[in-house]
Amino acid sequence: MFERRSFARDLGSYLAHQLVEDLPRAARRRLGSIDWDRDVLNRAGLQRLSTARRGGNSVAFFVLGALAGGLAALLLAPKPGAELRSEVKHRAHDLIGSSREHAYPQAPARA
Repeated sequence: MFERRSFARDLGSYLAHQLVEDLPRAARRRLGSIDWDRDVLNRAGLQRLSTARRGGNSVAFFVLGALAGGLAALLLAPKPGAELRSEVKHRAHDLIGSSREHAYPQAPARA
């Protein structure tokens, strides 16, 4: 009876050891043959992004978006053009004046 338990334990140990050794090799063989772009990404409805190929398009879309935003801002401005330009000019002068005051504070008058 003791020999049967020992044999079963040794067999279980041997099989577990073989499984631990063979499993990574088998996984590499299986996963190594997968074409990730075709098999996985395409089946999920995705594709690999190539940044070198799409770099010019990103800049073009950024410039186009900036122009569209500027046009929308001018069209949706709440004031007429001349009045809006005048207000922006006055606020810019006020901002420049306040920044000069902070940059070059007046020295106290000497007595």
